[in-house]
Amino acid sequence: MRKTKGVILKRFIGILFLGLWGTPGVADEANPHSAMGFHAANPPGKTAPLEEGTAATAVVEEVLQGGGYSYLKLRSSAGGVFWLAGIQPGIKAGDTVRYVENVVMENFTSRSLNRRFERIVFASSVQVVH
Repeated sequence: MRKTKGVILKRFIGILFLGLWGTPGVADEANPHSAMGFHAANPPGKTAPLEEGTAATAVVEEVLQGGGYSYLKLRSSAGGVFWLAGIQPGIKAGDTVRYVENVVMENFTSRSLNRRFERIVFASSVQVVH
């Protein structure tokens, strides 16, 4: 029962907050989550334009990759530091990114990183600002 709740929660987050969908068991090369039934709404390198007025920017301090996500430790222009997760490869420390925040989770554990985040923002779109 507990495992079923985890799968349902993962699908719920993926579908409603991260814009992901797909057919369980069918993998696709562009998205590692596709075998679990998730497909990226915006494949890597093909992000849709951000809606004006909904995006924020921050500077990347650290990048961790795991489970198909980029986990970014960001510093906002106000100086606050926080973690953000999104599907966008190729981001590196020192980059400035623009993102759209969808959901904030407290005490989130990433199994692929074997790490708990006290607070993490999940973004529907992340783009490097050039």
